[in-house]
Amino acid sequence: MKKQILSLVLCLCMLMSILPASVLAKTDDTISLDISEGSITIENGTDAYTFKVTQGSNTADNIDPATIFEIYGTTTSNTITVSANLVKDGTPLPVKIVLNSVNIDYGCAFRITAEAGAVNLVLADNSSNSFISHNFYAGLQKENSGTGSMLTISGDVLGTGSLTANGSTAGAGIGGTAGKSVSDITITGGIVYANGGAAAAGIGGGYDGGCNNITITGGTVHAVSGGGNGAGIGGGGNTNADFGISGHDGKNITISGGTVIATGSTAGAAIGGGRDGNGENITISGGTVTATGGYYSPGIGGGQHCIGKNIVISGGTVTTTGIGSGTGGGDSAIKITGGNIKTTAISTTPTKSDGTTPVYKATFTVPGATEGTEASGLTISGYGTTGIKTLDTDKVYAYLPANTDGTNTTVTYNSISYLTVVTADGGAVFASIYMESIPTPNFFKVGDKLGLTAPSINNPNSFSISSQGWQIKKTGGTYQEFNLSTTSLDKSYDNASLRYYLTYNDDGSKNLYSNEVILSMGRTAGFVTNISDISKIYDGSAVSAPTYSKNSTGMATFEYKAKYADDSKYSTTKPSSVGDYTVRVSVADDDDYTSASATKDFSISYLTTPSNPFTLSSASNTAGWYNRDVTITPASGYTLSTSLNGTYSSSLTVLETVSDYTVYLKNAQGQMTDAITVGDIKIDKDAPTNISVEYDKDTSFRSFLNTITFGLFFKERITVYLFASDTNSRMKEVKYTLNGTEYTIAANGSASMVSFYIDPQFIGNISGIKAIDNAGNESDEKATEYFAVDSKTPAAPTVYFGGKPTNVWIWEDMNITVSGSSAVSGIAKYQYTTNGGETWIDMTTTEADEATATTPYNAKKASLLLDYDVNALTFSFRAVSNAGNVGAESPGKVVKIDKFKPVMVINGNNSDYKQSDTITFDLEFGNSGIMFMTVCKDYGDRVTITDSYQDGYTVTENGLYLFEVFSMAGKVTSETIYYGNLDSAKPVISINSNGYEEDSWQNNGNVTLNVSNATANLGTTLIQYKVGSGSWQNYTSPIVISNDTAAALYTFKATSASGVVSDEKTLTIKRDTVIPDGDIKIKENSVKKFINTISFGLFFKENVDVTISSTDVTSGVESVKYYRSDRILTQAELNEISSWEDYTGTISETAADAEKFVYYVKVTDYAGNVDLFGSDGVTFDTSAPFVSGIEDGKAYTPDTEVTVSDATDVTVTLNGNSITLQDNKFSLTGQTGSVTVEATDAAGNKTTLAITVNEEGLLIDTVNHPDGSVTVTRTNNDGKVVEILITYSDGSTDQILNNTDGTSVETKKDNSGNVTETTVTQADGSFIKTENKPDGSVVETNMDNSGKVTETTVSQEDGSSVKTENKSDGSVVETKKDSSGEVTETTVTQADGSSVKTENKSDGSVVETKKDGSGNITETTVTQADGSSVKTESKPDGSMVETKKDGSGNVTETTVTQTDGSSVKTENKSDGSVVETKKDNSGAVTEKTVIAANGSKTITIHNADGTTTVTKYDPDGKVINDKDTDNPAVPHTGDSNNMILWIALLFVSGGIIITLDIAGKHRKRRI
Repeated sequence: MKKQILSLVLCLCMLMSILPASVLAKTDDTISLDISEGSITIENGTDAYTFKVTQGSNTADNIDPATIFEIYGTTTSNTITVSANLVKDGTPLPVKIVLNSVNIDYGCAFRITAEAGAVNLVLADNSSNSFISHNFYAGLQKENSGTGSMLTISGDVLGTGSLTANGSTAGAGIGGTAGKSVSDITITGGIVYANGGAAAAGIGGGYDGGCNNITITGGTVHAVSGGGNGAGIGGGGNTNADFGISGHDGKNITISGGTVIATGSTAGAAIGGGRDGNGENITISGGTVTATGGYYSPGIGGGQHCIGKNIVISGGTVTTTGIGSGTGGGDSAIKITGGNIKTTAISTTPTKSDGTTPVYKATFTVPGATEGTEASGLTISGYGTTGIKTLDTDKVYAYLPANTDGTNTTVTYNSISYLTVVTADGGAVFASIYMESIPTPNFFKVGDKLGLTAPSINNPNSFSISSQGWQIKKTGGTYQEFNLSTTSLDKSYDNASLRYYLTYNDDGSKNLYSNEVILSMGRTAGFVTNISDISKIYDGSAVSAPTYSKNSTGMATFEYKAKYADDSKYSTTKPSSVGDYTVRVSVADDDDYTSASATKDFSISYLTTPSNPFTLSSASNTAGWYNRDVTITPASGYTLSTSLNGTYSSSLTVLETVSDYTVYLKNAQGQMTDAITVGDIKIDKDAPTNISVEYDKDTSFRSFLNTITFGLFFKERITVYLFASDTNSRMKEVKYTLNGTEYTIAANGSASMVSFYIDPQFIGNISGIKAIDNAGNESDEKATEYFAVDSKTPAAPTVYFGGKPTNVWIWEDMNITVSGSSAVSGIAKYQYTTNGGETWIDMTTTEADEATATTPYNAKKASLLLDYDVNALTFSFRAVSNAGNVGAESPGKVVKIDKFKPVMVINGNNSDYKQSDTITFDLEFGNSGIMFMTVCKDYGDRVTITDSYQDGYTVTENGLYLFEVFSMAGKVTSETIYYGNLDSAKPVISINSNGYEEDSWQNNGNVTLNVSNATANLGTTLIQYKVGSGSWQNYTSPIVISNDTAAALYTFKATSASGVVSDEKTLTIKRDTVIPDGDIKIKENSVKKFINTISFGLFFKENVDVTISSTDVTSGVESVKYYRSDRILTQAELNEISSWEDYTGTISETAADAEKFVYYVKVTDYAGNVDLFGSDGVTFDTSAPFVSGIEDGKAYTPDTEVTVSDATDVTVTLNGNSITLQDNKFSLTGQTGSVTVEATDAAGNKTTLAITVNEEGLLIDTVNHPDGSVTVTRTNNDGKVVEILITYSDGSTDQILNNTDGTSVETKKDNSGNVTETTVTQADGSFIKTENKPDGSVVETNMDNSGKVTETTVSQEDGSSVKTENKSDGSVVETKKDSSGEVTETTVTQADGSSVKTENKSDGSVVETKKDGSGNITETTVTQADGSSVKTESKPDGSMVETKKDGSGNVTETTVTQTDGSSVKTENKSDGSVVETKKDNSGAVTEKTVIAANGSKTITIHNADGTTTVTKYDPDGKVINDKDTDNPAVPHTGDSNNMILWIALLFVSGGIIITLDIAGKHRKRRI
């Protein structure tokens, strides 16, 4: 700091002569400012294109615009203001400020005014800076805008400096204050913490302010809104409802690098708009961004009620709580073309850069990544991935267009392809092998089989697939292998999960699973009806459960809620309180019916209140008050209580006042009413208490009295206040007696006080005071003490000054007495003043009448003794009455008293040697002051110094001096002083250098200096010297200079005992006895050697540079010379060399195999000292060792012999361990596994070979997987894999042996060594896999070379089997055999999903079932052992046709059933007749036709009224009788002989029918 100040003084002497040394410390291009020494302002300078800086009262003007202002220090009272604005040739000249640990906690800490131009802030490395503002200011407040107003914040070289900017209420951390927007802020580096104040942004607008053009390209930025709806980066907060106000917008925010952590407030986005502000033109193309929005706003976009306009993300790693619009906002415009984006929500579907093509989330898992790993190997066509890092440990979330028409999206990572189908649900996941989704199957019925097709597999990386198939997981179970074509479903499969899997090899065995689908069994809809009403009158108990009807066997549950509450409030607790409710009856599902529920409203209501619910024991007085207890009796037939569920009784007694008293009634059935209001019951049985009296006048003067026997005094009309306490009915009135007369004063409302007044000239008291409340209770009587009311002024007293004169200086004491004043209330005291009445002082009373109970105190006389100095004071006197009335003043008299003798102290230095001395005087006088003062030397003439003594008296001659001083009262004081040591002669320096010649170099011997004073001065002369600019030292003996020094300047001076200083004298000394130092380096390594220690010990394999360095700390290096030799020289040979070359720079040596050289160096300094040294000998060797017998990357047996050849010594290591060569050979004996052979010669040439050593001579690769499994791969030297062995963590193994004929055998064993699976793969890729299951079954799977399963056979332990054949036409044939080998079932499933199943039953019957492509049964045929059969067909229209045949194949019966349940059955009888029967959907016969073998036909129609119509036809089709309607109970005979009987029967039956019809209608009406 001091060096900086000195430099600035030398450069700017005129300026710095007026500035404190610590205010403006300056180097050539930097001005350093300490903020603790005052506020700093930077503005335009007086000259064009210059700056001016002001700190406090100090100013530096016309500063070059290239100057850097470095600010440091801590303050709680100073600020920084920048208003400078320089533009030259259209280019802004920014103010450049380096913040180097500056901390401001005051006002507007850092302000850039509206007039300012560009400002560049640099955060010094490792500095911590803070701007903490107050009073509604921003932490770093920027008020300027427009062209050339950019604020740039950057880091220093390392970027480790930090800035914390905290705004106060309504002020941003960095940006605007209340109501102010901000623009043009760029952050390129450093660490920035911007914390907004309440309702303001972290970086951006203050409260009600927006922002525009904020750019972040680097550094670490933390921006936090201060709450109250501001954005982290963007617009400030807002509290009104004017949506979309531009003042709160966050516009043109660009992030292309660095780390940005932004946090918004409740309704403000993290990056974008504050509340009611849009986020417009937000661009993120790089960096790591974490954006946490408020409760009503996204991380990136608009604030509450507003949108995000043109949000573009093309790169970077972004984590945000949402993108787009805030709550209540419209659609946003969002474009995503790159980046890793993790967001909880996007308000509007984003698009590509064209603004129309929507994009959706697709997830890529980076193999082996950890959190924050750079995904540098990921390539997505048309999507930016440069520099992105993983999120959620290993995830990249990209946004890509959806796939259509069976297409997919492919990406690559480290040359491996990954693909997915991008869908609008955002669930797409990239995989290196992809499986299509499987559809959800239809509802199934017991006995059905699933007709699903295996999903398509997309395998772009051609991974080998070892197995695939279906898996199912029943409720509560785990996934198991599942055969769709052979498994009939039952109820246990309801709600089961189904998926497809495959196992493939991608750097190890991996599994891939499809989506899961849920199987559902079809059921009939259940119902709940006829719920009973359970409403009741409130009695404190819960309701009863309702009755109901249902159609299933499921268990019922009863739930209750308040009628208008939402369904989440249902509870099984039965309600008991008054209210409207809903009961829900829920019935669980069973095997045949689905679950069902229904609701019913009910209520619990209060008992109706009777018309006269209660009576009171007595009435109140006119004021509504009772002075006794009150009893409440309920109406007849009821009891009552003060709480609904409390204790009920026949009456209630109220003992004290209650408000809004309520009761409840209960009848004999326990039913209760709602609360019944009785009203206020006011009871007061206590008289008023605490009677007291107060007066409205100040009574502080009572402290003047000697006694308070008499009481109180007042000097004007007083108001008397009478108080009483009555907490119940309150005070009604107060009575009191004054001078024998009783008075009554009514209280005002509920007041506890009454008042009246008494006029002056009163003496007495108030008696008979009592208070009466509204209930008529009277208090005890009270009386006051005696008091007086007096308003008259006492007359001025008589004054006696003790016979002493006034207005004349005197030395004696003065005793003053006063008397003679009087007053009605008596004189309390006498007083005097000496300052014109400003202050009055009590006098001592010497005579007085004491107070009694009825008469006041009265002072008659008082005195004042003046026994001290009085400085011309004017005394006046007065009396004061007991009532506080101040009396008239006596005439003023001046008193002067001075008793003090003057005191004189002489101050002079007569003991030290001096040139002269000035005597000063300490004088002390009394009030009368000084008259005059004199001095004389050696008792000579007196000289008067009255007018000059205050400036001192100067003496220049030795002698005795006498001083005298006289006061105005004639008092005299004298003192003397003697001088004998005054000397003014000037010393002269004399130097003897003892032969040294000034300013010449000396390289041996010492330099001695003798110094003396050539003048004879009094006392001892002090001689001093200094070296250079060092401190002065006292010279006490000759100076001996024995150390080396470069032009040391010795300066001498002499000072006499009286302080006279000589002229300075100087001498320059130069001495150097040390030889210079030097070094020689080859390839930046020191190779310096002493002459007699050099050898050829250095070897290099490539070109080298030779550099020579030299130093001499004293006289400096005069010359550096070198000599290059191809051999080592002796000292004598070096001394003879004359061809030394001057060293001018680096010497390059070109490597030539076997070439040698040595460098010799001679360094000479200016004092003639010489240093001679050399380099070590160097030999070039450019050939690496030759290794024969092994090759890199191959495998060998331990007995292999290896030979190593090289021209120099060679070091050989095996896996880093050195070995010894025998005749340049070694063997691999004792080595196993991976071995690194490294041969290195003396020059560092190296040959490295990586080989594998084992007994087989094969390459073995062992991989330990995270799941605990281990894979061992054996490969021969030709690169062919011979064996793969996988050992799992449970001990089971998987071995693959590759044969020379192209076939391979894979064998899997369990942890007991049992073979569980064997797969034999042919050269064409087809294979046969045999699996031995734990239950003893064996599964054999044949797959062709396209990966398609052609045949699967499952053989059980008992010999039964199921064989599934996949035919080339797409059909599947499944054949089941029993343990004897007999076929029990065959199912043929076509490519369209339709199937035919043939079952051979144990009884010899055969059941054939046909299904269509949807799995629906279309036909079932059951053929018995005798050949008879029953075939059931399901037609497309929903009808069913059942056909029965006999053993000969003849149709015996056909039944057609329609979808409504109606049917037609045709029977072929053995007699040749045919019977056709029709039924309706209830099963009732509606028509029957019988066709005889001869062709005749009888048709019987069953009418709706219960009658039948029979029509007969002859073989020719002629109707025999078409009008005969018979009772079915009466046989039709065809006899018409008894016609009258038949007519009678007709009328009788008609009457019965009419009677039944009328009775039926009556029953319906009753119902």
